[in-house]
Amino acid sequence: MKLQPIEEFIYSGFAKRYYQVFNAIPVMVTAFDKAKAVEKAFEGKVPTYPIGLITPVSIDQNIESYATNQLARRGLGSIIDNDSMYSVKLLPALLELEIEYRTLRFSGTDDSVLSYIKRWLFARRIGSLKFNVDYGRLVFPIDVMPSSSNVAIPLRESTVEAETCYKIVTNITLKGYISEAELAQQGIVKKIVVNGVELNSDGSLPGAAFTPFNN
Repeated sequence: MKLQPIEEFIYSGFAKRYYQVFNAIPVMVTAFDKAKAVEKAFEGKVPTYPIGLITPVSIDQNIESYATNQLARRGLGSIIDNDSMYSVKLLPALLELEIEYRTLRFSGTDDSVLSYIKRWLFARRIGSLKFNVDYGRLVFPIDVMPSSSNVAIPLRESTVEAETCYKIVTNITLKGYISEAELAQQGIVKKIVVNGVELNSDGSLPGAAFTPFNN
């Protein structure tokens, strides 16, 4: 059995969260030609601003995370199907993104350059870009770390060839995970029988009362 890698859910989850916080249409960019990415996202129509171009930059292992070896070797149970449980092998990772915010206005509106920079700094301070990823039976909190509090104020491009919009470029790091698509399968023990006697699910004899240890 295969499961879509968790990093794809993380990218998608961040795009949705970015839209919720900044009300900018997210466009995932996976090629050098950003203009074609925008054209494809808007199906050839005139783009509706503001736009947030999200470009994956790098993926690195998160060496500060705990239980890294166990997650990578044994994985976590994510799907239960009849008599089997499927576990996914995970590796805590740092996923860096470049965010390019495009707008037509410099000030005076919620989608302006100055308004976006203020909201970006507030989001960085209070952590409002954090989100959760539902992955099988598991839920993973994803921490989001804007790389810098110093956001450059752009000048508007006015050449014939370029789009006449303001472009604010920042970087962000997602403290998330990457995963193997192939799931490991293991059986589920539903019944324990010792000397012909079926034990309870906790391993005790039928009719026996569990007595906790006293301190």
